[in-house]
Amino acid sequence: MTSKTVYYLDAGIVNNVGHNLETVEFLKKYLGQHADCTVVAGKKFAGSVDGIRVLPLLRYGSPHWSMPSRKMRYLMGLRRRLRLPFIDHVVPLIKVREMKQELSTLSFPKNAQIIINSVELDDAYMQCEALWSLEPTLNIKVILHYSPFDAHSVIVRPKLKRALKGISKLSPQDNRITFYADTDKLCQVYAALLQRPVTLLPIPHAKRGGNTPRDNPSSPYRVVYFGTYSEAKAPHLIPEIIRLIHKDVALDWSVYITYITKNPIIDSFERELRTLETKTGKSIYHTGPFSTQHIEDIFDQSDIFLVPYHSHDYELQSSGVVMEALVSGKVPLVSRSMADAALLARIDPHLVFRPNNEMDIADNLEYIAKNYSEIRAKLRPLQQQMEAFHNPETFIKILLA
Repeated sequence: MTSKTVYYLDAGIVNNVGHNLETVEFLKKYLGQHADCTVVAGKKFAGSVDGIRVLPLLRYGSPHWSMPSRKMRYLMGLRRRLRLPFIDHVVPLIKVREMKQELSTLSFPKNAQIIINSVELDDAYMQCEALWSLEPTLNIKVILHYSPFDAHSVIVRPKLKRALKGISKLSPQDNRITFYADTDKLCQVYAALLQRPVTLLPIPHAKRGGNTPRDNPSSPYRVVYFGTYSEAKAPHLIPEIIRLIHKDVALDWSVYITYITKNPIIDSFERELRTLETKTGKSIYHTGPFSTQHIEDIFDQSDIFLVPYHSHDYELQSSGVVMEALVSGKVPLVSRSMADAALLARIDPHLVFRPNNEMDIADNLEYIAKNYSEIRAKLRPLQQQMEAFHNPETFIKILLA
């Protein structure tokens, strides 16, 4: 154990398929081997991982999620009365004050390192402000995952301007803050915005499952969709894709979906898949959340991962599912609009499809099923390269450097 003290702060908005929770479990296990590590998380982590400190309001995302409804009603009324286009210049001030109150319950030694697992830059910088108000010498490492651009334009989100302005005031020699991101493109974009270096960080738990991938199976290859239900991730395409697959191409399907609240769109999607289950006599549809062990089992039982995401956000950021599929020796099939697409298209053009095009996806799935062994052989050098980078040892080495 070193003398280094590390605090890991997480939003507490647990990704329902388990990735955020797994990161906390990973850090508690591995980071604790290299430093005196304390994990601090928001209320949704309560009871999920033994030994973590839970704060009631600490979370990222929309600046007003953590605000009491009385304050929110007041601000919305103020916005209407003054005809303000945004309330982002008011909300951060309140949120920083709330964060200070939460974080003041912790006692940070002067040599402590803080790791903030961030959703977006503006939220991370508000955390930094709150932390520095308690202890100005804290060394803060910010892990950024999401695009700084609006999904429908290349304009910086207005609420980011405050964070960018605050960071620009810091001296280039001020080493109290270090930035990391999980794709090359995201590193380049944030480095240009921040005028500071941004380090590429691996996914520590990318290796999934223990079984050897099947090159010549006796049963059909299994296609998996794994993620939350949202328009940007395009799971609504799946029923039509299943219907378009020719009968002479045998494929099994598993659709693992999570959602916060059900709505008529999800109800309709479920009915379609249940109808297909009745028609095929096979189980297709599964809902989460899913435990770490369940995710491992899913990867063991899968051959092809369908990732049809089409949001402009994914032009810069990667999908954890794609990285995990590659490192685990599985075959990913991704939308052309994703950051991973160019790399995969160079290996085989059938690993990439036109966004929102069910026929293109079905055609590529059929090709992959008929040429699975050859495609896996083409992917093997990339798998080895990814496996050498996306692992716990590299993650810790970079993060604690």
